[in-house]
Order: sequence, then C-alpha cells, then structure tokens
Amino acid sequence: MLNALQHDPVHVGKDGWLFLVKGSNSVINLYQKRSSFTNELAERWVTLLQSRVQKLADKNIDYLFLPAPEKLTVMHQHYDGKIINIHGSPIHTMVNNHHAQVPCIVNVLPAFSKLVDANRPYWKTDTHWSFWGCFAAYQVLCARMGIPSRPELLQAPFDEGDVLFDLGAKLAEPVRERARFYKLTQTAERVYANPMVRFKERNQLVNEAHLHVGSHVVYKNTSPHVAQKKVILFGDSFSEYRPHLLTGMLAETVSELHFIWNARLDYEYISLIQPDIVINELAERFMVEVPKDDLCVQAFSNARVDGYKKQRLEKEEMSSSAPAMFKQTVLLPEEQYPLPRPETVQEHPEDVGFDQDLNINRVQMKEIERARLFFDGANCIVKTEEGHSIAQFGDRVNEVLKPWTPCKKLAGTTLLLGYSQGAHCYYHWMLDILPKLGLLNKAGYKLEDIDHILVREVNDKFQKETLERLGVDLNKVIETKEEPLYQCERLLHIVLDNGINMKMNRFIPSWLNQQIQPASTTGERLKLYVTRPTGVRRGIDNEDELLPIFEEQGYTVKAMEGLSVAEQAELFSRADVIVSPHGGALTNMVFAQPGTTVVELFGRHVYPYYYGLAAVCEHPYHAIMEAPEEDFQRLVSHKVAQDFGHVSHQQKTRAQSFSVSPDLLRKTLAAIG
Repeated sequence: MLNALQHDPVHVGKDGWLFLVKGSNSVINLYQKRSSFTNELAERWVTLLQSRVQKLADKNIDYLFLPAPEKLTVMHQHYDGKIINIHGSPIHTMVNNHHAQVPCIVNVLPAFSKLVDANRPYWKTDTHWSFWGCFAAYQVLCARMGIPSRPELLQAPFDEGDVLFDLGAKLAEPVRERARFYKLTQTAERVYANPMVRFKERNQLVNEAHLHVGSHVVYKNTSPHVAQKKVILFGDSFSEYRPHLLTGMLAETVSELHFIWNARLDYEYISLIQPDIVINELAERFMVEVPKDDLCVQAFSNARVDGYKKQRLEKEEMSSSAPAMFKQTVLLPEEQYPLPRPETVQEHPEDVGFDQDLNINRVQMKEIERARLFFDGANCIVKTEEGHSIAQFGDRVNEVLKPWTPCKKLAGTTLLLGYSQGAHCYYHWMLDILPKLGLLNKAGYKLEDIDHILVREVNDKFQKETLERLGVDLNKVIETKEEPLYQCERLLHIVLDNGINMKMNRFIPSWLNQQIQPASTTGERLKLYVTRPTGVRRGIDNEDELLPIFEEQGYTVKAMEGLSVAEQAELFSRADVIVSPHGGALTNMVFAQPGTTVVELFGRHVYPYYYGLAAVCEHPYHAIMEAPEEDFQRLVSHKVAQDFGHVSHQQKTRAQSFSVSPDLLRKTLAAIG
C-alpha cells in the first residue's frame, strides 16, 4: 500500500501512479474551475513570446517555445479523484485561446496522447517525462525545426536499474521504479562546460538541486548525418545538462548545441553565438511565473556557485560532523582593475563584448589537520580525516582515495605547491605555482616552517633554478607523479586561480619581479624580438620574411630556449619593446619596466593570457592575428575565451605553426614608434 506523508505534495493515484499536486507551484490549482493560470498570465505570456520572436527575427534567428506538459495534463486518467478542469492547464489555455498570436509554441500533447502505457511518456514515480515521452517531444520539435529526427536514438545503449525518483522518495515508505537512462551522445562531443558544471562534477554534486539552474554546456557533432544547424536550448530538468534527455537527443541531431539551464534568455550570449534557432523548453508548472529576459548566464551561475560554497561552509562550521581541524584564510581579496583595450592595426569585429575590467579572484589558503590526498598531476583530491572533500579535480578522483586506501605518512607541515600537471610549463610554473611561496609568507609562514613541498615533478633547469633562488631546500621537495598518495599531519593548500590572467592579482607579477630581479638593469636599452627555434610548437613559418624587417628597425633577435631564468629576466628588463609569438617566453614581461610595449603574434591559438598579464603589469599591448574576424573576441572577452578553452579545441591549435603578414608587421611597428 502506497502512503503519502501527511501534508505531502504527492498524490497517490491508481495503479501506483504518483503526481505532484502541491509544492511551491500548487500544481493542482492549475486544474481548478478558476485555474491559477489566469487570463492575465496568459496575456503576459503572449506579450513575452511575441517579443522574443521579434527580437530574434531581427537577428535572422528562429524561436520556438516548448512547454513540457505537467504529468497531470497528460496522465490524469490515473489520478484517484476528479480533475475539475483539465483544460485550465497553461498548454491547453495557450493553444486553445492564443495559438494564432503565438505560433512559436510547440504543442506535444497530440503526440503524447498516442503513447500507450507500454511506452508511457512519464515515469510512474517521477515528475519528469520518460525517455519515450522525451523522444516524442523531440520528434515534434524536429518537425517544427524542419530537420530529420534520428530514430536510431531508440537503439542507443542504456543503463537500467531500480531508481528512487523524486516522488517515490517522498512517500512514507519510499518506492523505487525500474527505469532506463540512455547514453545518447555517440557522435556528439561536449566541448565546453561552465564553472558551475565543472564544480558539480569535481565535487560529486551532479544531483545537487541547488546547483542545476545556471548549468551551461556546449556539444559539437561532426557526423555527416546531423543537420548543419547551430541551436541554443534554454531549458530545465526536462532537457538536462547531462545528455540523457532532450539535450542529448538534440546534440546527436544538430552540428552544434548550446544548453543553458534557465527560463530566461541571455540575449548577449545569443548575439555572440549567432545560432540558427533558439529553443526555450519550460516545465508547464513553471508557467505560473513570467520570466524577465535579463539573464547573464556567466554572472548568474558564478553567483550560484559562490552562494552554495558559502552556505555549505557555514553549515560545515556549525555542524558537529564538519571537519574540526579545517581553517580557511583570505590572503588577497577580490579586486577590480580597469582593462585597456588591445591595440591592433587589423580590421576586427566591433560588436563583440569587450571586457571593461579585470575582476580579480580572491586568493585563499586552506589549512587541514590530518589531511589525506592523492595527487599525480592530472588528478588531485584532498580530504579531511572525516572524509570531507576540500579540493579536487580530474577524472579519476572518485576512485583513487577511499577511506581504506593506504597512504604514505608525512609528519609536520606540508605545502601542496603544484596543484596541476602544468608544472613542466614555464608560464604555469612561474605564475601559477611559484607565487604560492610568496603567498605562504603573507599567511604568516616561513619556508623553514615547511617540512615537505609537494609538486608533480621537478625535471627542468628553470624549476630547480627558481626554487634555489627562492631559498627552497630541494631535499624537502617530494615529486608525486609516481607516488601520489599521502597522509599529512598538517597540509597547506593555497587556492590561486588566475583565470587566464584576466583574474590575476597584481601581487603575482610584482612578487615575482622582486624575487628574481636581474643582476643589473643598467645595460643598453633594446627592442627585443623573441624567436622560436625550429621544432618548437607554434613557430612562425615565414620568419625569414620578418627578420629583415626587425633588422631594419634595430631589434635584437633572441630565442629564450637555452637561457637561464636570470638571463631571460635581464633581457626583458632592458627592453622598451617586446615582440613575440604567443608562448611562455612572454611570461618574462613581468621583469620589464612598466610601460614597455608588448606585441603578441598569434596563429589560431588565441587566448588572453598575455593580454591580461600586460594589463596587470601596465604594459601597452598590441596584437597581430592570423584570423581576427574569428578570433578577436577570444582575446577581449574572458567569457568567450573560456567557452573555447576546452582541451579538445586546444589540441587542434596549440601546436600549429602560422604565418605573419610582413605588411601587418611593418604597420604595427610603425604604430608603436
């Protein structure tokens, strides 16, 4: 016998069917004689939908609105009682009374009526549509978009098991249901996930209800069988950021799909992406509120994550089960600096979203007593003795550090220095890793207070040189690449996120400059061109055409490979102008005098690392790009750079050589004087 809890929003219907009837949206009120979806609400929806259609049509973008029917709207025959006014539901009201005004509505009710209980459109114990209900809606949607659906999705592999859905979990005696979850993305590849999604995945919070709205993912599909359409889907849990429902079906059907979990539209993002179609899927019960299209998905999702972290930390501090020996200290506060626009002599899009400011991340240090950790470079997880996760990243973190996993014990105080696999890279080593030693001092610790320093590996000369210059005892350095499991009596973890150098605190380059000052800065001033030797990635194919130009202009041509850090610092400290292809050598601009002009040469690997660093160091910045019409926006917008920052994109561009127009180089050198 199924029993609902007293005052519970769940109605137990016939044959084990469960329905959401109360809750924050008072679902049953939609079906009363006077429906809670009033005529005034309907008119406001008409106004909103007409406005969306017109705004997007002005941009040559189609718009479709797909209300996901409430379970009672479709399966009311299983309700144990009388539904007074089934036609009071939002879908019935909009379709019956306003269809001519808003033909953008995609009505799936006729398709759902053809599904029988054998292929029921909803799970019995859940509020959401089943795979088969979703597939029926997907077919109707494809027909409205004028593209073929993919019936082979019905043959996709799946996992099946007994699931405790949301309604079944609310019963006095919880009820599970046999259900399938299809693995739909066979040819589509997820190329972007926003910080909210990555935070959920890193911290095993994929089902955390407070972190759903604001999820943002992008899928691309190069299969010849898909429609060559770029689609943005604003949806909710009937679409999902994970690819087992509508998002996954569309990702297998079109060449590019952007999913944003929100009822509101982000017009700035739409303008940036320029899709062919915008789809807005919304659960019918949520139509009792009319959204305001003022969404900025990046700011919204970041605020949600920050709020969640703060709330969780407060709960942990108040809870007796929270880690008793966990301390968090702010070392550098959030700040904001003005961001000068980059200079270029090239034609470039003017209608992109320029970042006006550098919004600097807070820097914190976490101190954990009796910490356990796994760190091999590609994966890292830090836990308290009680099992609370303090920090983690990577694909294997869920499998590598179990309570019973044996760990090597480290007495005293341990500093987790190299929190990523980037330690072998000059740029990451100099700006993401070494500054933690300076931040350690700001936290009140001295190097002699540290017994062990963990880093993935130390195998390059520049690593040993800088550690020794900073007074680090190399005997304290532990390389974790081959031996990654440790239990530390006390662990210090400094959370430093420079955000592609668009969120870097001025402390970082200032400290590095002070610590690695060249022996002398009184030598002859020079104009420096940094060449990349043959075989180094992202070399310039036509450099032979450029070198005579630099010679005419009196430039010193020098490769940084083979030079010590001190020698590189000395060269850059004497430079009035620095010209270089995009690469780690530009890290050395931290040793240049403020006001030194920096010119960066790009192929298709365009990211704002050194544009941001130049701004923090107060260097005028110029750029020459191979394809500015496509890549300029990635230089001037942190958001766009992150969207394109997935490893799948970097793998295609990070090693590509490129050419630089001699005419553009001459014009740029003339512009900087």
